[in-house]
Amino acid sequence: MLGAIGLALILWVGGSGCARAHVEARAAAAISPIVGHQVKVNCPGLIASALIYESHQGWVEFPPDGELPTETKVTAEVCAGLQRLVDNGASLDLVCLDNNTCNPENQRVALGTAVLSHEAGHLSGLVDESQTECFGESNLMAVAEALGSTQSTARQIYEWQTIFGADMLPDSYRQPC
Repeated sequence: MLGAIGLALILWVGGSGCARAHVEARAAAAISPIVGHQVKVNCPGLIASALIYESHQGWVEFPPDGELPTETKVTAEVCAGLQRLVDNGASLDLVCLDNNTCNPENQRVALGTAVLSHEAGHLSGLVDESQTECFGESNLMAVAEALGSTQSTARQIYEWQTIFGADMLPDSYRQPC
């Protein structure tokens, strides 16, 4: 009995690791052309996502040598939204974003896409948060479509971010583009 439980746990953890790796690869492939160089996207594993609280949805560490950064780390919430978009992109109906009434799973799709687009700005070398947010907004639809959304859904994600998502950002992110 314990052997069966152990095997089930190993398969569950292994399966989630494969899904995480797939989302990371798709996210990196979506933003690398926009950034202009090859980048990595890292999602937390099961243990880290359960035990570690992050105050930012995504972050990039700039190398001290002046090189462009090549890696972003995003939270489990962001990765869950990206995974939903990657897995269901063409079939997602996100009309609920128009009036900000989506269930948490669909709202995570919009949030995850917006965060990934924003982090792409940092990976391209931008440090200033308002400039990075403008970069993210201007590339948001392309990122959504590269992750599998339809053009219509990408537009809904973009409009949600510029109307509702922007209101959740600190003032330093919300300067006019």
